[in-house]
Amino acid sequence: MMIGQVNRENWVESFDAENTRKNVKSSLLQLDSFYQNSKANEQEVFDFLKKSDEVEVYFTLRDIANFLQTQVGFNTAKLYFNYIKMWYRENRIVFEDRRLNTYLKWKRPLRERKYTPNDGVLNQIILSSKEKYQSFWLFLMSTGCRQGEALQLKVKDIDVTTSPVKVHFPAEITKTRQERIGFLTREASNALQYRLGNDPEKRVFHDITASGLHKAMNTIRKKIGQDDKFSTNRAKLTPHRFRAHYKKIMDRTVSSDFSHFMLGHAGALSTYDGDNDEGIREDFLKAENALTIDLKRKFQEEKRKNDDLSERIKKIEEQLRKDLTT
Repeated sequence: MMIGQVNRENWVESFDAENTRKNVKSSLLQLDSFYQNSKANEQEVFDFLKKSDEVEVYFTLRDIANFLQTQVGFNTAKLYFNYIKMWYRENRIVFEDRRLNTYLKWKRPLRERKYTPNDGVLNQIILSSKEKYQSFWLFLMSTGCRQGEALQLKVKDIDVTTSPVKVHFPAEITKTRQERIGFLTREASNALQYRLGNDPEKRVFHDITASGLHKAMNTIRKKIGQDDKFSTNRAKLTPHRFRAHYKKIMDRTVSSDFSHFMLGHAGALSTYDGDNDEGIREDFLKAENALTIDLKRKFQEEKRKNDDLSERIKKIEEQLRKDLTT
């Protein structure tokens, strides 16, 4: 499709990361919805803006931004708007960001407290899922990675020769475009074994799509009675909550700096001791037990600790009685 001597498909493909291309495509789809809602044609809009006073560009972009805020969330609207601005500039529509900001009034949403599920809820999710999703949830819980990163991983990125199993996140699939590593709990690596065949280029979660993932989660929410929503009508329990759970565990068992590093946050990746695989492994092992969702095993371990404590108390009481009688 040729528009103003710029081909949309070629422009989209000029972005390196697959996730970025998806966002760009989504941005253009929203832009097309804006045109349809305004009964406008893009080429005619471009021709008009090139001939008109500069202020018309700002009015048009303001209207697009306002439209986006009625269609998607606040952060998504700003992300899409940035790509739409790039698209307009690609088509030689001239404007200045600083001046544009005087026309725009972003409606920052009210923020409610985030919801982080506990072990019991996560266990319900896993037990209520099909096997292919069980392995995916356990992988998210063990690595804290973004679901888009997990979906792009290949078999060659999983190193089963290490203990614990190491996961390599190539720079080209991460949101920050920075390489990092993660590790799997024994529980997660066992669940993943059937996915690791002989084809190193095969995607680990080849049978799962982003849309299928969210449909599955929607079914699970209803099944386990966890379909509460925020006032914005967005579900509280989403696949991203596994990432929140991971951060909570790492914060409590290791450190906040380490959790930011393992989650792939840009600032932490540039400052943390990221090339020390052995150090990262040792810190991960501090959290492995807490990241393991096997509630039956955890209950048995807790019971054993309580039994040991009771036994020690009993011995102390016996010794005190002996001391009193001598």
